[in-house]
Amino acid sequence: MIFIDTHLHLDERIMDSINKLSPNYGIIIGTDKQSNEEAIKFCMGKNNFFYTLGIHPSEASNYSNSDLEFILDNVSTSVAIGEIGLDYYWKNDNKEEQKELFEKQIKIAIDNNKPIVIHNREATDDIYNILKKYDERLKIIFHCFTYGKHELELLLNLNCKFGIGGPITYPKNEELREAIKLLPIDRILLETDSPYLSPQEKRKELNTPLNIPLIARKIAEIKEITEEEVITKTTLNAIAWFDLKV
Repeated sequence: MIFIDTHLHLDERIMDSINKLSPNYGIIIGTDKQSNEEAIKFCMGKNNFFYTLGIHPSEASNYSNSDLEFILDNVSTSVAIGEIGLDYYWKNDNKEEQKELFEKQIKIAIDNNKPIVIHNREATDDIYNILKKYDERLKIIFHCFTYGKHELELLLNLNCKFGIGGPITYPKNEELREAIKLLPIDRILLETDSPYLSPQEKRKELNTPLNIPLIARKIAEIKEITEEEVITKTTLNAIAWFDLKV
């Protein structure tokens, strides 16, 4: 079974595992000018890796116009704009700056017919209210969905899929597992967010894209289907949503 890790970050501590991902596939996520450049360089000449370009909300007070210009200059070879969004957990005194940056990148995605990869920390309502203005023109991925039924029911109104990763395995996340029971399999993408958010049985280790089967196994258990079905269907979801040439 071939799987696709739809969200991982380059980190020298896990490069050995990343380089062992073949014959499976991975999407390297950009979050700022440096990581965007590194993603492009890493993926060059590789058939099983793709990349996104974006400026993370944590950079909303620090980015420059040249950072956005870099995205525009390279957007044609990216598979999405992201990781973008709003984060009110780490910093909430610059909400307007975050929203402005978010909408600038949404417009880049629309103009270039690219999906967007959303980062959401304690900002669901604001993200929803922004996205619903553009929804008909966007394909949306809610990266690292960790919320419950209420948030799921709201976001399902959008043209979106949900990235599910290691947190689905954490004992405390019963509300998330209850939400996943309601989430159609055709709305699910697998991700690790490596090197972060290792599945429960690997919590003492850095996360790697090789842990995708552990996430698929937990989703299969929750939805009472086979692990093979989870991997097969989520792989097809990723190919279609990101328009991957695999």
